[in-house]
Amino acid sequence: MPLTHERPALIFSVDVEDWGQSVLDRSLPISQHSAENVRRLLGLLAAHPDAQATFFVLGKFAERHPDVIRRIDAAGHEIACHGHGHMEVYRLGPDGFREDLRRAVGILADITGRRPRGYRAPVFSITSDALWALDILQQEGFEYDSSIYPYAGRRYGIHDWPIHPCRVKLDAHRSIIEYPLTVKTFASRRWPISGGGAARLIPQRLLIHWLHHASTRRYFPSHPSPPSHRSHTLPKLTAEAQRTQSSELRNLNSAIGDHSHTSKLSLLSALSASPRCIPLAFRLSPFAFPPVFYCHPYELDPHEF
Repeated sequence: MPLTHERPALIFSVDVEDWGQSVLDRSLPISQHSAENVRRLLGLLAAHPDAQATFFVLGKFAERHPDVIRRIDAAGHEIACHGHGHMEVYRLGPDGFREDLRRAVGILADITGRRPRGYRAPVFSITSDALWALDILQQEGFEYDSSIYPYAGRRYGIHDWPIHPCRVKLDAHRSIIEYPLTVKTFASRRWPISGGGAARLIPQRLLIHWLHHASTRRYFPSHPSPPSHRSHTLPKLTAEAQRTQSSELRNLNSAIGDHSHTSKLSLLSALSASPRCIPLAFRLSPFAFPPVFYCHPYELDPHEF
Protein backbone atom coordinates (compact mmCIF):
# COMPACT_ATOMS: atom_id res chain seq x y z
CA MET A 1 0.00 0.00 0.00
CA PRO A 2 1.51 3.38 -0.96
CA LEU A 3 2.24 5.88 1.77
CA THR A 4 -0.16 8.78 2.10
CA HIS A 5 0.75 12.26 3.23
CA GLU A 6 -2.58 13.61 4.46
CA ARG A 7 -2.00 16.56 6.72
CA PRO A 8 -2.86 15.96 10.37
CA ALA A 9 -5.49 18.16 11.96
CA LEU A 10 -5.10 20.91 14.51
CA ILE A 11 -8.43 21.22 16.29
CA PHE A 12 -8.70 24.97 16.78
CA SER A 13 -11.40 26.51 18.96
CA VAL A 14 -12.19 29.96 20.27
CA ASP A 15 -14.03 30.96 23.45
CA VAL A 16 -15.95 34.05 22.35
CA GLU A 17 -16.34 36.27 25.39
CA ASP A 18 -15.24 39.61 26.81
CA TRP A 19 -12.19 39.14 29.01
CA GLY A 20 -12.99 41.98 31.38
CA GLN A 21 -16.60 40.90 31.88
CA SER A 22 -15.77 37.21 32.11
CA VAL A 23 -12.74 37.40 34.38
CA LEU A 24 -12.64 40.70 36.25
CA ASP A 25 -16.25 41.75 36.83
CA ARG A 26 -19.28 39.89 35.47
CA SER A 27 -21.45 42.98 35.97
CA LEU A 28 -19.52 44.81 33.22
CA PRO A 29 -21.18 45.15 29.80
CA ILE A 30 -19.77 43.34 26.79
CA SER A 31 -17.34 45.76 25.16
CA GLN A 32 -16.97 46.78 21.54
CA HIS A 33 -13.27 45.87 21.40
CA SER A 34 -14.10 42.20 22.07
CA ALA A 35 -16.12 42.16 18.85
CA GLU A 36 -13.26 43.83 17.00
CA ASN A 37 -10.94 41.10 18.24
CA VAL A 38 -13.20 38.38 16.84
CA ARG A 39 -13.29 40.16 13.49
CA ARG A 40 -9.49 40.29 13.46
CA LEU A 41 -9.31 36.60 14.21
CA LEU A 42 -11.77 35.83 11.41
CA GLY A 43 -9.54 37.78 9.06
CA LEU A 44 -6.53 35.79 10.19
CA LEU A 45 -8.35 32.51 9.60
CA ALA A 46 -9.64 33.69 6.21
CA ALA A 47 -6.04 34.07 5.03
CA HIS A 48 -5.68 30.28 5.21
CA PRO A 49 -8.11 28.40 2.95
CA ASP A 50 -8.14 25.20 5.02
CA ALA A 51 -8.62 26.95 8.35
CA GLN A 52 -11.87 26.24 10.15
CA ALA A 53 -12.57 26.65 13.84
CA THR A 54 -15.18 25.94 16.48
CA PHE A 55 -16.37 29.11 18.20
CA PHE A 56 -17.80 28.56 21.70
CA VAL A 57 -19.95 31.68 22.00
CA LEU A 58 -21.09 33.27 25.25
CA GLY A 59 -24.79 34.15 25.21
CA LYS A 60 -24.13 37.66 26.55
CA PHE A 61 -21.68 38.28 23.73
CA ALA A 62 -24.17 37.04 21.12
CA GLU A 63 -26.88 39.35 22.52
CA ARG A 64 -24.56 42.34 22.21
CA HIS A 65 -22.97 41.46 18.86
CA PRO A 66 -25.32 39.26 16.78
CA ASP A 67 -23.69 40.57 13.60
CA VAL A 68 -20.37 39.02 14.64
CA ILE A 69 -22.04 35.65 15.23
CA ARG A 70 -23.62 35.80 11.77
CA ARG A 71 -20.21 36.57 10.28
CA ILE A 72 -18.64 33.58 12.06
CA ASP A 73 -21.43 31.38 10.74
CA ALA A 74 -21.21 32.75 7.20
CA ALA A 75 -17.48 31.98 7.13
CA GLY A 76 -18.23 28.28 7.62
CA HIS A 77 -17.04 27.96 11.20
CA GLU A 78 -18.92 26.02 13.85
CA ILE A 79 -21.03 27.92 16.40
CA ALA A 80 -21.03 26.11 19.76
CA CYS A 81 -22.24 27.17 23.21
CA HIS A 82 -20.20 28.71 26.05
CA GLY A 83 -23.15 29.33 28.38
CA HIS A 84 -24.74 32.72 28.93
CA GLY A 85 -23.19 34.62 31.83
CA HIS A 86 -19.75 32.98 32.19
CA MET A 87 -20.49 31.62 35.64
CA GLU A 88 -18.70 28.42 36.70
CA VAL A 89 -20.89 25.34 36.35
CA TYR A 90 -20.22 24.14 39.90
CA ARG A 91 -21.40 27.53 41.24
CA LEU A 92 -24.62 27.49 39.23
CA GLY A 93 -25.84 24.09 40.44
CA PRO A 94 -28.07 21.83 38.30
CA ASP A 95 -31.10 24.15 38.08
CA GLY A 96 -29.06 27.28 37.48
CA PHE A 97 -26.92 25.49 34.90
CA ARG A 98 -29.95 24.32 32.94
CA GLU A 99 -31.44 27.83 32.98
CA ASP A 100 -28.14 29.41 31.87
CA LEU A 101 -27.80 26.79 29.13
CA ARG A 102 -31.30 27.26 27.74
CA ARG A 103 -30.93 31.01 27.67
CA ALA A 104 -27.70 30.82 25.68
CA VAL A 105 -29.03 28.17 23.29
CA GLY A 106 -32.13 30.25 22.58
CA ILE A 107 -30.04 33.29 21.69
CA LEU A 108 -27.68 31.35 19.40
CA ALA A 109 -30.54 29.50 17.70
CA ASP A 110 -32.37 32.77 17.01
CA ILE A 111 -29.25 34.21 15.36
CA THR A 112 -28.07 31.21 13.33
CA GLY A 113 -31.32 29.32 12.79
CA ARG A 114 -30.06 26.13 14.44
CA ARG A 115 -29.12 24.81 17.85
CA PRO A 116 -25.45 24.36 18.76
CA ARG A 117 -24.17 20.79 18.93
CA GLY A 118 -21.29 21.35 21.35
CA TYR A 119 -20.66 23.01 24.69
CA ARG A 120 -17.69 24.28 26.67
CA ALA A 121 -18.05 25.36 30.30
CA PRO A 122 -16.68 28.72 31.41
CA VAL A 123 -13.30 28.25 33.10
CA PHE A 124 -13.40 24.53 32.15
CA SER A 125 -15.63 24.19 35.22
CA ILE A 126 -17.05 20.71 34.73
CA THR A 127 -14.98 19.21 37.52
CA SER A 128 -15.28 15.94 39.44
CA ASP A 129 -17.94 17.61 41.62
CA ALA A 130 -19.94 18.79 38.62
CA LEU A 131 -20.12 15.73 36.37
CA TRP A 132 -23.91 15.95 36.69
CA ALA A 133 -23.60 18.67 34.03
CA LEU A 134 -22.87 16.05 31.35
CA ASP A 135 -26.25 14.45 32.04
CA ILE A 136 -28.01 17.80 31.70
CA LEU A 137 -26.15 18.58 28.48
CA GLN A 138 -27.34 15.33 26.94
CA GLN A 139 -30.90 15.97 28.11
CA GLU A 140 -30.77 19.40 26.47
CA GLY A 141 -29.76 17.91 23.12
CA PHE A 142 -26.00 18.43 23.02
CA GLU A 143 -23.90 15.87 21.17
CA TYR A 144 -20.54 16.66 22.73
CA ASP A 145 -18.81 18.56 25.50
CA SER A 146 -15.28 19.98 25.58
CA SER A 147 -14.92 21.27 29.12
CA ILE A 148 -12.74 18.79 30.97
CA TYR A 149 -9.03 19.44 31.45
CA PRO A 150 -7.39 16.08 32.31
CA TYR A 151 -4.80 17.38 34.75
CA ALA A 152 -4.58 18.44 38.40
CA GLY A 153 -5.34 22.15 38.27
CA ARG A 154 -5.97 24.47 41.18
CA ARG A 155 -9.31 25.84 39.93
CA TYR A 156 -10.34 23.18 37.42
CA GLY A 157 -9.32 19.85 35.96
CA ILE A 158 -9.88 16.15 36.66
CA HIS A 159 -6.45 14.60 37.08
CA ASP A 160 -7.44 11.01 36.21
CA TRP A 161 -9.77 11.74 33.30
CA PRO A 162 -8.77 10.00 30.03
CA ILE A 163 -6.67 12.19 27.78
CA HIS A 164 -8.38 10.73 24.71
CA PRO A 165 -11.89 11.57 23.47
CA CYS A 166 -14.44 9.24 24.99
CA ARG A 167 -18.15 8.59 24.99
CA VAL A 168 -19.43 8.99 28.53
CA LYS A 169 -22.18 6.49 29.24
CA LEU A 170 -24.81 8.23 31.37
CA ASP A 171 -27.15 5.26 31.69
CA ALA A 172 -28.09 2.16 29.71
CA HIS A 173 -29.38 4.17 26.76
CA ARG A 174 -27.80 7.64 26.87
CA SER A 175 -24.29 8.96 26.37
CA ILE A 176 -22.38 12.09 25.39
CA ILE A 177 -18.97 12.54 23.77
CA GLU A 178 -16.27 14.33 25.78
CA TYR A 179 -13.37 15.95 23.94
CA PRO A 180 -10.88 16.82 26.72
CA LEU A 181 -8.37 19.61 26.33
CA THR A 182 -4.82 18.84 25.31
CA VAL A 183 -2.18 18.02 27.89
CA LYS A 184 1.47 17.05 27.56
CA THR A 185 2.90 14.33 29.76
CA PHE A 186 6.34 15.15 31.11
CA ALA A 187 8.20 13.96 34.22
CA SER A 188 5.29 11.64 35.08
CA ARG A 189 2.88 14.56 35.24
CA ARG A 190 0.29 16.02 32.91
CA TRP A 191 0.82 19.63 31.94
CA PRO A 192 -1.80 21.86 30.25
CA ILE A 193 -0.67 23.15 26.85
CA SER A 194 -4.01 24.32 25.46
CA GLY A 195 -6.20 27.23 26.41
CA GLY A 196 -5.41 30.93 26.50
CA GLY A 197 -3.13 30.65 29.52
CA ALA A 198 -0.88 28.13 27.81
CA ALA A 199 -0.70 30.26 24.68
CA ARG A 200 0.37 33.23 26.76
CA LEU A 201 2.84 31.56 29.11
CA ILE A 202 4.52 28.85 27.02
CA PRO A 203 7.39 30.25 24.93
CA GLN A 204 6.30 30.67 21.33
CA ARG A 205 8.87 28.36 19.75
CA LEU A 206 8.23 25.62 22.28
CA LEU A 207 4.46 25.76 21.78
CA ILE A 208 4.80 25.58 18.00
CA HIS A 209 7.30 22.72 18.35
CA TRP A 210 4.88 20.72 20.49
CA LEU A 211 2.04 21.34 18.06
CA HIS A 212 4.14 20.31 15.07
CA HIS A 213 5.43 17.12 16.69
CA ALA A 214 2.20 15.71 18.08
CA SER A 215 1.40 12.47 16.28
CA THR A 216 -1.84 13.19 14.44
CA ARG A 217 -4.37 15.70 15.77
CA ARG A 218 -3.72 18.55 18.17
CA TYR A 219 -6.09 20.80 20.05
CA PHE A 220 -5.52 24.55 20.44
CA PRO A 221 -8.22 26.70 22.08
CA SER A 222 -7.95 30.48 22.15
CA HIS A 223 -9.76 33.58 23.40
CA PRO A 224 -10.58 36.68 21.36
CA SER A 225 -9.58 39.27 23.95
CA PRO A 226 -5.76 39.49 23.78
CA PRO A 227 -5.43 40.82 20.18
CA SER A 228 -6.65 44.26 21.24
CA HIS A 229 -4.17 46.29 23.27
CA ARG A 230 -6.98 48.51 24.50
CA SER A 231 -8.16 45.68 26.71
CA HIS A 232 -4.92 45.97 28.70
CA THR A 233 -5.84 49.34 30.20
CA LEU A 234 -8.31 47.86 32.69
CA PRO A 235 -7.24 49.18 36.11
CA LYS A 236 -7.31 45.82 37.87
CA LEU A 237 -4.68 44.30 35.59
CA THR A 238 -1.24 43.95 37.14
CA ALA A 239 1.91 44.49 35.08
CA GLU A 240 2.47 40.74 35.02
CA ALA A 241 -1.07 40.11 33.78
CA GLN A 242 -0.58 42.70 31.03
CA ARG A 243 2.62 40.97 29.88
CA THR A 244 1.02 37.53 29.75
CA GLN A 245 -2.09 38.88 27.97
CA SER A 246 -0.08 40.70 25.30
CA SER A 247 1.93 37.61 24.37
CA GLU A 248 -1.02 35.51 23.22
CA LEU A 249 -1.48 37.24 19.87
CA ARG A 250 2.12 36.48 18.87
CA ASN A 251 1.66 32.81 19.66
CA LEU A 252 -1.77 32.71 18.04
CA ASN A 253 -0.47 34.16 14.78
CA SER A 254 2.37 31.64 14.79
CA ALA A 255 0.13 28.69 15.66
CA ILE A 256 -2.23 29.45 12.79
CA GLY A 257 0.28 30.77 10.26
CA ASP A 258 3.03 28.20 10.77
CA HIS A 259 0.72 25.27 11.32
CA SER A 260 -1.52 25.89 8.32
CA HIS A 261 1.33 24.92 6.00
CA THR A 262 1.56 21.39 7.43
CA SER A 263 -1.81 20.76 9.07
CA LYS A 264 -5.48 21.36 8.45
CA LEU A 265 -7.36 23.43 11.02
CA SER A 266 -10.54 21.49 11.74
CA LEU A 267 -13.86 21.68 13.57
CA LEU A 268 -14.70 19.65 16.64
CA SER A 269 -17.96 18.52 15.06
CA ALA A 270 -16.07 17.18 12.04
CA LEU A 271 -14.07 14.61 14.01
CA SER A 272 -14.76 11.10 12.78
CA ALA A 273 -13.22 9.08 15.62
CA SER A 274 -15.67 6.81 17.42
CA PRO A 275 -14.86 7.35 21.08
CA ARG A 276 -14.97 4.40 23.42
CA CYS A 277 -17.47 4.38 26.27
CA ILE A 278 -16.77 5.00 29.92
CA PRO A 279 -19.52 4.77 32.55
CA LEU A 280 -20.01 8.04 34.40
CA ALA A 281 -20.47 6.30 37.74
CA PHE A 282 -16.93 4.84 37.74
CA ARG A 283 -14.08 6.51 39.53
CA LEU A 284 -11.62 7.01 36.71
CA SER A 285 -8.31 6.38 38.47
CA PRO A 286 -8.14 2.67 37.51
CA PHE A 287 -9.15 3.39 33.91
CA ALA A 288 -6.61 2.02 31.46
CA PHE A 289 -5.20 5.18 29.91
CA PRO A 290 -1.58 5.43 31.10
CA PRO A 291 0.21 8.70 30.38
CA VAL A 292 1.84 8.70 26.95
CA PHE A 293 4.53 11.17 25.87
CA TYR A 294 3.15 13.54 23.23
CA CYS A 295 -0.28 11.93 23.42
CA HIS A 296 -2.96 14.46 22.63
CA PRO A 297 -6.74 14.11 22.64
CA TYR A 298 -7.21 13.35 18.97
CA GLU A 299 -4.49 10.81 18.30
CA LEU A 300 -6.73 7.76 18.47
CA ASP A 301 -7.12 5.73 15.32
CA PRO A 302 -10.82 4.87 14.88
CA HIS A 303 -9.79 1.28 14.16
CA GLU A 304 -8.54 0.95 17.74
CA PHE A 305 -12.10 0.76 18.94
